[in-house]
Amino acid sequence: MRAVECEAGEPRIKDNWVLCPVCRRGKVLKLRPGTRAENLAVYCRVCKTESVVDILT
Repeated sequence: MRAVECEAGEPRIKDNWVLCPVCRRGKVLKLRPGTRAENLAVYCRVCKTESVVDILT
């Protein structure tokens, strides 16, 4: 189980994609097994916002 934390809100994971924590519609990052990141900036093309996420395994 992966844990994803974000400064802008609680992002959701759907079909191994991290959804935008602001609009919940845009796919901002594809997760693969073993994906780890800290302070990763991701951009949503749908709502034009940037969020910083932490991905923990």
